[in-house]
Amino acid sequence: MRLATYGYTVLIIGVWALLIGGCPSNSTDQPADAGPDDGVTGSAGDDEIHDGVVDGEVSVSVTPGADQEDLDELYAGLGLTVRDRLSALSVDLLGVDPERKDEVSDALEDSPLVEGVDENTEFDHEVTPNDPIYPVQWHLDAIGAPAAWKITTGSEQVLVAVLDTGVDTDHVDLQSKLRGGANTYDGSAGWEDTVGHGTEVAGIVAAAADSAEGVASVAWKNPILPIRVTSDDGQATSWSIAAGIALAVEQGAKVINISFAPLYHDDIVLRQAHLAYLAGALVFIASDNSGEEIIGGGSEWVCFVGAVDRDGRRAGFSTYGEFIDLAAPGVSIYTTRRDNEFGSSSGTSLATPIVSGVAALIWSVNPDLRPSTVQGILATTATDLGVDGDDKEFGAGRVNAAAAVELAGVIEEQTDAVAPTIAILQPVDQATISGVTKIELDVFDDTDLADVTLSLDGVVLASDAIAPYAFVLDADDYAAGEHTLLVTAADVFGNVAQQRITLTFAGPPDSVAPLVTIVSPAEGSLLKGTVTVIADATDDRSLARAELLVGALLIGSTTLSGVETRVAFNLDTGDKAVPSGPVKLTVRVFDTSGNSLEATVAVTIEK
Repeated sequence: MRLATYGYTVLIIGVWALLIGGCPSNSTDQPADAGPDDGVTGSAGDDEIHDGVVDGEVSVSVTPGADQEDLDELYAGLGLTVRDRLSALSVDLLGVDPERKDEVSDALEDSPLVEGVDENTEFDHEVTPNDPIYPVQWHLDAIGAPAAWKITTGSEQVLVAVLDTGVDTDHVDLQSKLRGGANTYDGSAGWEDTVGHGTEVAGIVAAAADSAEGVASVAWKNPILPIRVTSDDGQATSWSIAAGIALAVEQGAKVINISFAPLYHDDIVLRQAHLAYLAGALVFIASDNSGEEIIGGGSEWVCFVGAVDRDGRRAGFSTYGEFIDLAAPGVSIYTTRRDNEFGSSSGTSLATPIVSGVAALIWSVNPDLRPSTVQGILATTATDLGVDGDDKEFGAGRVNAAAAVELAGVIEEQTDAVAPTIAILQPVDQATISGVTKIELDVFDDTDLADVTLSLDGVVLASDAIAPYAFVLDADDYAAGEHTLLVTAADVFGNVAQQRITLTFAGPPDSVAPLVTIVSPAEGSLLKGTVTVIADATDDRSLARAELLVGALLIGSTTLSGVETRVAFNLDTGDKAVPSGPVKLTVRVFDTSGNSLEATVAVTIEK
């Protein structure tokens, strides 16, 4: 995954002080001191990369409700190994033989246990030097930060996660702001920045301020959770970023900044961001630096950020399209650098943490706001640029910190008392099902659905939080007969709706043959005249019929029913069709599934 930075210049702090006589400060409060906590680690594959994808990996979206043993059997049969799992998203990262990748992907797609198969994409980061820096931190005045700071400079209770190349943990403007850290790329314990990009991003969103040195940031009282999602040379994967989002939510982050691109079409990342949204967090993603228009993409649960210059024009490198939600300054943004340095960079990577910082200020003023309300505040208060209203270059416009924070302080969160609506499309009520069955639903709510759960006979089997809502149920895992299926949908306000149907489970396929024992005649008997052949038959489900054979000759057949019965045939040994001498006498029994078993005795027939 490419870092969304267009270029940079670096100045050491001593030289910069000589040039400008110190760094400006628009703040009055000191940030609280804090030290790093113990971190957590994740994992990602180390396979070779070709054409932007990890050759030996695929990510599989599992249908909610899929039986784990069935999944394990499916994976084992295709020679796959589970490398990692995003449980809340029901996605598995699988190791696969690169030469069989297409074949295996097709087989997975054909299984009802699987909703979809995706590549684990990866790109090299791109950093290109640009011209010397422009006047220091012009972006803060451009978004009205000084006016916003009169209301709030942030809150220690609102955590901002920076998913990037790590952070320089010894930087004078960052070390007091860090709250733990993690690495979701390779499972190592370190999140130290080996590239520099993450240190830049962290400094923009929440570097310490009012310290008589260094830089000011947008939200300088908010703590930072650094999550390294890259290799040592700055490569990230779809999986490491999605895992980073999941971890950020687990650690309590409200704002999640991702300055990587292009992610506007990445299904795994966008779905994980959707889960974060439902959990009360908001993800901000850089639009990319291709300078091209993109068709489609994006997500209503994610904020994609483009870059503008000092004149409010779209930066030439800023990727645009209908997926863009907001714009922010992204040209010559002065920020922190590794090794206690400071410098200027350009790119949507730098615009994105500006918007993330404003979101942190909004939640600092009103911590009970829902993500959708924060989105609405950012869009409503944005400074309109370009054509009137939303457009594909600027989205709602350039973020306005002053107006956003002011509105956040007076806005009342909307309430909702309307329950969702549910329709079970398949199977229909009173249907008879067997084997693996897809449960297809139509669920709607006028706000945001929190989750949809499937229950069978009062026991919750699975949940799904992302549309399209569907489950898979293996009826053969349960007793044959009538069962009650219940679907429950809850929205984020706690309103609940339920839909119930009755199904008949046919039971698992019958592979058990019936049992039969010949009671009479006994082994070695001499048969003359008319003889009654008696046999006892049983089956675990239902008997169907019985046959009598003398040698290979079918003598008679009779219909059976029930699970246990005695069978009787009259055999006329004088019939000219019946052979004489030593023969095998056979009774063959069938069940309703076509399974059969036979019993044989050796007898002698005398005419």
